Amino acid sequence: MQKLNGHPNIVPYIAAASNQDTTLRRTEYLLVTEYCSGGRLYERVVHRKNPLEVEQVIQIYYQVCRAVKHMHEQQPPIIHRDLKVENCLLTSKGFIQLCDFGSATTKVYLPDETWSVKKRDYVEDEMTKVTTPMYRAPEMLDTYNNYPINEQVDIWALGCLLYYLCFINHPFEDSAKLRILNAKYTIPANNTRYTVLHDLINVKI
Repeated sequence: MQKLNGHPNIVPYIAAASNQDTTLRRTEYLLVTEYCSGGRLYERVVHRKNPLEVEQVIQIYYQVCRAVKHMHEQQPPIIHRDLKVENCLLTSKGFIQLCDFGSATTKVYLPDETWSVKKRDYVEDEMTKVTTPMYRAPEMLDTYNNYPINEQVDIWALGCLLYYLCFINHPFEDSAKLRILNAKYTIPANNTRYTVLHDLINVKI
């Protein structure tokens, strides 16, 4: 997180510590970040009486995209892997700050025909542990397609996040594997409020 410090749309890192559990043979890492007094974006969106205005959606989405762009511009690129509305915080001035980097990585997987079943199962199991089902990209669900698992998984998640900001619902609410693999989702019928954003959603997902 130190590499990402200083960006206005990423929650500021203050300190870190580790605690080794010899009984369970694992290490727990603790991060201290700046307090965002505005709370979670999720609560603001869900508890609104009226849908967000298009301008509000664009403003929120732009800030999240800026944070992700900063991560992907690092060398090597940092992949968040768990982008979702719940991981967006609000400052006292209402600015968006991305948080929860527990799933972040620079590791890229390049499945090909040499991969064994065991290796594919291992990677798919790891993806299950570090991601949220409704935001999970197709290449994370099925390595047999031999698509690279890299920073593009965040782009898919950004599409799902934009969809949620518009419709307060997930494009893959049931997390159905086949629907995600085939990108089978629908824009709510007769929606006119967010028409200008429909194409952007379709490009991302």
